[in-house]
Order: sequence, then structure tokens, then C-alpha cells
Amino acid sequence: DDMLSRGVRGNPVVWGSIIHACEDVPGDPRLPLRLHGEMRSYGIQADGMLSKVLLRSCARSRSWLTAVKLLEGMEAREMEPDGKALQYAIGSFAGKGFTGVVADMFERMRSVGTEPTADVYEVAIDAYQRMGDNERAAQLVDEAFAKKVTLGVAAIAAGIWACKALGDQKRQLQLFQMLQAHGGSGDARAISRCVGAAMACGQTVEALKLLRGLKQRGLVPSRGVVAPVLRGVRAIDEHGPEPSDWDEFKDTRTWLYGREILQAFEGAQPNRVLSLFGRLRREGADIAPDVYSAVLCASEFTDKDASDYAAEILAEARARGVALERE
Repeated sequence: DDMLSRGVRGNPVVWGSIIHACEDVPGDPRLPLRLHGEMRSYGIQADGMLSKVLLRSCARSRSWLTAVKLLEGMEAREMEPDGKALQYAIGSFAGKGFTGVVADMFERMRSVGTEPTADVYEVAIDAYQRMGDNERAAQLVDEAFAKKVTLGVAAIAAGIWACKALGDQKRQLQLFQMLQAHGGSGDARAISRCVGAAMACGQTVEALKLLRGLKQRGLVPSRGVVAPVLRGVRAIDEHGPEPSDWDEFKDTRTWLYGREILQAFEGAQPNRVLSLFGRLRREGADIAPDVYSAVLCASEFTDKDASDYAAEILAEARARGVALERE
């Protein structure tokens, strides 16, 4: 600040020292990147060493777009990114779901002899599985474990999907046991993938545990995450056998059936809404306000005596203290 207040612009070495010193400022992983923006406003370009420091900040702050721009800038100035720079760039894509660009960077990194870190394995395994290259994804999972690299839930979930596609049920179940050991840790996207992985292994109860964990954190899973769990729950409810701890998940099962009612309502299927609601009432669990609202609205368009049925549902909702929308 003192330097700039005196009108001194500095040079790449000075700015590199400043940015390097700010790498570990607590709670602000993007500070080096903001300083880089200020440096560029003075017309100063980052050299190879500084670009690597900035790419490390991109990995820490998951700033993938900035990482891509930095790599492009290096290549435009004929500075070939080394393995470490590519490693950091790949790390910036964690949790973003990108495929081709990650795979290209990963192979370039390996070609110069740089070994992947845990977060690089995570991103690459996820990318290859999403691309449909299940053999490569499974191979990287095996490679990571052989090197005693600890993988997170997203990579293990991707490995499960890859093994399922390859028909390797034994490996699939081994990975699932590792997933259980994590106890549902990780970000929402990773846990959502784990829900699907649990269902891929036929583990409906484990999927319910993960789903319950997401709900407890105030997160609403997507329809694609919910649908296979709902099918598994319905199969057990209708055909058995019920697991010993089935009642423990009554609220989560009720919530799932509620989502099914809302989907039927959105799909303009009023008779199905009422049919599903009848089943849900028999469960005797707490029913969400948006489900009651959907049923009341749907009752207008069914074969039932709408006014009597609506009055009955309205009275039930009020007796349970459910706050309904005015409509």
C-alpha cells in the first residue's frame, strides 16, 4: 500500500513477493488472485514462478476459470506449464463436474512425470467416470489405494458407479464399505452422488441415512437423487422384508412420499395425488405443509366430492397445526 501510494508500480519480482506472502492469510484464499488483478492493472505480467503461486491459490479457492486463464496466458507467452502447475489447475476443478478439460490436463501432468495428489485423483476419477471411461476411473481408484492415497466420498462414489458399469460387483461392494466408513462426510454434491452409489449397490437403508443427513443440513436433493431411493423404499414397503431399523427412517420415508405427491401435482395428475396421499395418511407420520397444499389444490380436479374432501383435509391440517398458504 505504501509503495502504490508513492506512485511506484513495482515489478514481477516485487509483486511475486507480495502475492507469495499473502498466500496463507486466514479465511481469504482468493486474496492472491485479487492482488494479481491489481498487478495486471499496472500492465505487469506474471512470470512462470508467480503463475504457479497463483494456480495454487486457484486450487485452494476452487477458482477454475481463473486457472484456465492463467494457463492460457502462460501458453500464449510460450511458458510451458510444468507438472506442478497442471496439478494445481486440476485441483481448482474440484466439485465442478467438468470432464474433457480435466482429463486432458491430467494426462499432460502424467506425461511430464508428476504424480497426482489426493485432490487431483478425486477430480480425475470423477471426470473419467462422468465421461463414461469407467475402466480408467476404476484403474485410478486402484492406483490411488495402492499408493495409500486417502480418497474422499465423491471419488469413492464415482468408483462405485464405474465398477457397476463394468459389472465388478465385488469391487463395488468393497468401495461401498469404504464409503460407509466416511459416515456421510463431504459436501452436498458429493453426498448426493453417494446416495446414488448406495442405491447402485442395493443399499436402500444406507441411501436413507445419507438422504436424512442432507435434509438435516437444510439441503433439498434433486429429483434425480430422490427417484431411485423412492423406488427402493416403495419396494420394501410393498413387498418387504422390512429391515430391523426401518421405523427409524419413518420421517425420511414420509418426506420421500411427499416429494412423489408434489411431482404428481406438478405433472397434473390430481387423482394420483389423492391416491398417494391416502397411503401417506395411513403411515401416520407428520406431513409437510406443501404436500397438504398440493392435495387441497388437486382435490378440485378429481372425481371425489371436492368440497367435502377439501374440508376434511383442511380440518386435519389445522388440527395438526400445519400453516397453509392462503390459496
